[in-house]
Amino acid sequence: MKVSLLIIASEILEAKIQDLNAHTLAKLLKSHNHSLSKVIIVADQENHILKALEELSDSDFIVTSGGMGPTPDDLTKSCLAHYFQSILEKNSLSVEVVKKNYENFGRTAPEDHGYMHIPKDSTPLFNPQGFAPGLLFKKNKLTLLALAGVPREFKSMLELYLPNILSKPTDHIFDFIIRTRGIGEEKIFNSLDNTLWAKLSEFGSLASLPHLYGVDLTIRLRENSQSELKQKQDAIHAFIQSHPIKEYVWHIGEESLEECIINKALSLNLRFAFAESATAGLCSSRITNINGSSQVFYGSVICYHSDIKTKLLGVKTATIEQYDVVSEKVAQEMAAGLSQLYPVDVAIGITGYAGPHAKEEEIPIGTVCIGVSSPLGITAHKFQFRGDRLRLKDYFAQIALFQLLETLEKLSPTLPRT
Repeated sequence: MKVSLLIIASEILEAKIQDLNAHTLAKLLKSHNHSLSKVIIVADQENHILKALEELSDSDFIVTSGGMGPTPDDLTKSCLAHYFQSILEKNSLSVEVVKKNYENFGRTAPEDHGYMHIPKDSTPLFNPQGFAPGLLFKKNKLTLLALAGVPREFKSMLELYLPNILSKPTDHIFDFIIRTRGIGEEKIFNSLDNTLWAKLSEFGSLASLPHLYGVDLTIRLRENSQSELKQKQDAIHAFIQSHPIKEYVWHIGEESLEECIINKALSLNLRFAFAESATAGLCSSRITNINGSSQVFYGSVICYHSDIKTKLLGVKTATIEQYDVVSEKVAQEMAAGLSQLYPVDVAIGITGYAGPHAKEEEIPIGTVCIGVSSPLGITAHKFQFRGDRLRLKDYFAQIALFQLLETLEKLSPTLPRT
């Protein structure tokens, strides 16, 4: 089944917003063993919309996003009426759906609202998160689902209607994700093994995605049965264990770094906290984006100014003066002070220079020191990165979270909770 997405949003092309809906659709399709074939983004202009629909006419199923609202620049309904050689009309079903959408928010729909006028022969669909109804078209071999562009509305309607529209797949899809760190694409596919791409491609379709401090290698597997998928997964696992890439692999699976940290901490029944200077709460924010974080994340101290490091965390002024505020010694004392302040098993201290100024001759911009206090003792490491201020903060947070995960992996599962 060839599935395509048409995004109708001048705001995306004008850099006012970012698209989230393509990712939502692709992810939901994958969960039903389908994939997204093509995405087109066009402005809210009739000729652009109609041209895109023609370009996607070889699709079995088209999803459109955006242009379903009540303002003059919302042209999707009229363009779809033109494309399907139809007219806009109000009918009893469209009135019923619009009223239901409004009642869902405790409101009364205005009489003869524009939402009630839909292309003839289309089916209006309830919108759990908004007022604009979705539309379903079926003509010849083509199915088209027109949805609002607001991400929460788009997602909720997809989850509601997509499973009933998709045909039953003939094969099973699984993304085998190999997460690496501390190595770039050039080294992976050249000096490490210049035949690796070909070797991994024998298992399935290979994609390489560079990210902060590493690369994700994704092998998309398509097999006729779950047992065949399992055999292929086992074969890839065995290959990795026998290959030099093994030294750089930190996780196999879809789980993010934050999810791995939380899952590991839950399995160990312990808690952790951050003392964040250069990252200014970024580590804490990333961790608390994940469900279940409250069971293992105790809290943080944003110790941006040296006064907070000394007065709250107990970092010695003499240590700062002798070694600099960005030093392994200070990072150690930050972690040690945090472990005294909070009842946690692991405390992470982060201090670094993200710019625009630093002691370039001694400690250049991009330097970060990560201190770790745990039942294994108190340690600290220094790292050096390159980039602008925002990218450096991301690097600092990433390496701090890796230091936390490595510490958790070294700890015994019998640790008592404080």
